[in-house]
Amino acid sequence: RIVQLAPFAIILVQADGTFRYANRKFKEIFGYDLSEASNSMEFFTKAYPDHAYRQEVIDAWINDLRSLPKQGEIQHVYSVRCKDNSKKIINFVVLHLEDSQYLVSCEDLTELRLAKEELDQLRRKLADVIEFFPDATFAVDADRRVIAWNRAIEEFTGKKREDVLGKGDHVYKLLPDGEKRLSLIDLVFDADCEGLIRSQYDFVKKKGSSFYAEGTVSFPNGKVISLWGTASPLCNERGELIGAIESVRDISEWKRAERSLRESEEK
Repeated sequence: RIVQLAPFAIILVQADGTFRYANRKFKEIFGYDLSEASNSMEFFTKAYPDHAYRQEVIDAWINDLRSLPKQGEIQHVYSVRCKDNSKKIINFVVLHLEDSQYLVSCEDLTELRLAKEELDQLRRKLADVIEFFPDATFAVDADRRVIAWNRAIEEFTGKKREDVLGKGDHVYKLLPDGEKRLSLIDLVFDADCEGLIRSQYDFVKKKGSSFYAEGTVSFPNGKVISLWGTASPLCNERGELIGAIESVRDISEWKRAERSLRESEEK
C-alpha cells in the first residue's frame, strides 16, 4: 500500500529486464500499464522513439549496471516520450536488490525543471534591466543569494560581479567598513531586524511594501558620503516572495547644497 501511494513511479525489474511489478504512479506518469510495457526493451522503444538517443540511453544503463554492486544505486535524468506524446523529464534511480532484481523509482521533474528555467530566464532579464541603472543596484533570491549586481554597484563597493554572484552571507552589504552588517534589503525578509537596521541609518521609513532609508557611509580612506537607499520585494505572479532588490544613490552633493542653502537662509 505504501508503494502504491508513493508520489513517484516504482518498478520491480527482473534480471532479464521483465517488469514484475509497477505501481499506479507508473501509468500516471508514462501512460502505460504492464500489458503495454512489460519489459525494459518495450519501455525503451516507446519512451525513446529516436533510435540514436535510445541507443545512447541503453548503453549508459548497461555500462552502469555491469559494475553496480548488490544494494548499490545509480541515477540518471532523461527526457522521455509518454503515451500521450508529451515529453517529461524523469529522474531514474535504480537500486540493485540482493536477489538480482532491480527496484526502479521514477520521479517526474518536468514542472520543477520548467519552473527553474523560467526563474533563470527572469533572473537574466532582471540582470539585463538593472545593468544600466545609474544607481548602484543589486538583487537577491529568496535565500538572499546575489542574482544581479550592476556596473554602478561594482564601482561603488569595489566588488566585482563574479565575486558576489550566487553568494549569500551578506556579501551584498553596502557599508565598506569590513564588518558584516545587515542591509536595507534584509528588512524585506525579516521585519524583526528593523531596530538594528534603524541604528545604522539616519532614518528608515516604509511605504507600501518598499523601504526607504538615508544615512552616511564611512570608507576606509576616511571619505564619508551620504546615501539614499530603497529596497523592494520581488514576487512571482502568485504573489509569493522570490527575492528582493535594493538601489543606493550617493546624495552627498545634494546634502552639501542643502546645508549651504540652509546656511544662506539663516544668514
